This record gives sequence, structure tokens and C-alpha cells, in this order.
Amino acid sequence: MSEKENPPVAAREVPPPKYPGDLYVLGRMYYQGMSVPVDKAKAAALFGLAADQGNPEAQLHLGLMFMLGDGVPEDPEKAATLFGDSFQQGNSDAAYFLALLYAGDRGLPANDAEAVRLCTLAANAGCRGAQVELAKWYRAGQHLLPQNMNQALIWLKKAAAAGYADALYELGCMLFFGEGMLRDQKNGRMFLEAAAAHGDTDASHTLNAIGHGAKARPEA
Repeated sequence: MSEKENPPVAAREVPPPKYPGDLYVLGRMYYQGMSVPVDKAKAAALFGLAADQGNPEAQLHLGLMFMLGDGVPEDPEKAATLFGDSFQQGNSDAAYFLALLYAGDRGLPANDAEAVRLCTLAANAGCRGAQVELAKWYRAGQHLLPQNMNQALIWLKKAAAAGYADALYELGCMLFFGEGMLRDQKNGRMFLEAAAAHGDTDASHTLNAIGHGAKARPEA
């Protein structure tokens, strides 16, 4: 038979799965390029379908995309709505990112009281990023919080005990350079080396600067 008598069958597009968990997993595959080409627009569409069905992880991830302008236009208000929906379902990471939006430097009007409330809630729920952020606010006396090095250290030590690289880095710098505390270069270096071993590039940069005689934390 000739090719005309047997034309090739056109490939049919496979419809997306129905269940929100499956939609979210497929969205992650397109977002990260796992077994499929990276396609953040398709990932956002799949996350949106899952988010509309109440999947808290999809709401969180799509919110991050809108917060950062990652594959979609930057839209802090959409991000805040998605984080709020995810938080209402108990996602403490969503409370943390919502706190960052309310901290006032990401496109939404500042609301210090709400930023602190949400960040503290997330930190108490075990969100490591929130623990480090709250420590930074206490260290600097920001967002209505008093400057309190003891509170800063309490939160940093909680996150560092879990091996969270950013907490290890912050503790390392504070100890090595004596930032608001007695200088302890031996333990400071130990924390910085631990952070670098966890892949923290700021820690690696700082250790390199120390090797060249740095006396203060290098600017990022």
C-alpha cells in the first residue's frame, strides 16, 4: 500500500489528569523539566487547575511564581490571595511567604503587625525560613519588633539544629565577626563550613573572604 492509503495518524494531545494532586505533580514536572521540557507557562496552568480545586501545595507554588515573576507576570496581589488560601489549609510555608509580602518590599503596602504575626506563626509551626527571617528582624529591630539578640539567637539555633543552611550561615557570621555578640572565630568558622557543605553560596563566599583577611561580613 502507498503512503497515501495509510496516512500517519496525528498525535492526540493527552488531557491533563482530573485530580488536584496529580495536576500538581504534573505541574512540578513541567516546572523542573522532569521527563518533559521545562515549560513554566504550562506548569502555571496546571498549578492553577490544582489550586482551583483546593490543593495547598499548588496554591503555594503558583503564589511563589506570581510573587517572583517566575514564568508568569509578577503580581503580588494574586500571590497574596494564593498564599492566604494555602495558609487557611494549614500550610505554614504559605504563612511565611505571606509575611514577606506584608513586610513591605515586594509590591504590597507594608503591614508590620501582620507580617510579624504570620512570620511568628510560621516559625512556631517549624518553617525554617520563617525562623531565620524572624531572627533577622529581632537582630535589626525591624517591623515593630524590639532589637533583641537573645530572641534572634533562639530562632537561629532552632533552624540551625535542623541543618538549615541559611541559619548556619547567619550564626557563623555573627560568631566569626562578633556581630552583636562576643567574637568566636573557631565556632563561627565551623558554622560557616557547615553551611557551605549544605550548598550555601554566601557561606562559601564568606569563607573565601575570610581566607583573604576579611574583618567583616562581605556584602552579598
